[in-house]
Amino acid sequence: MSAVFTNASVLTPTGFRSDVTVKTRAGRIEAVDDAAADTRAVEINCEGGLLVPGYVDIQVNGGGGVLFNNRPDIEGLAAIAAAQFAGVPLVAGPDARAALGQGA
Repeated sequence: MSAVFTNASVLTPTGFRSDVTVKTRAGRIEAVDDAAADTRAVEINCEGGLLVPGYVDIQVNGGGGVLFNNRPDIEGLAAIAAAQFAGVPLVAGPDARAALGQGA
């Protein structure tokens, strides 16, 4: 499934930008740009919220159907990392925006 996140303050390497859209496909960020939205994608209006990369607690016991206790090798770690570190967008509401100094 493809989704386009609009009307958000997006955290980029150069700071927050409100003039871009975030395009995702199959749960991964595909593009952050100002191009027109893909009409085949689901549009998610963030209503002025913050859109930042999801951060993951790296203390994990497994992922992707693999438990570290059962696969403490490089292949097991690779499967866990692939499952745990997929780009997952997070939309912050007014309370979080205020806490980050971005207004309500």
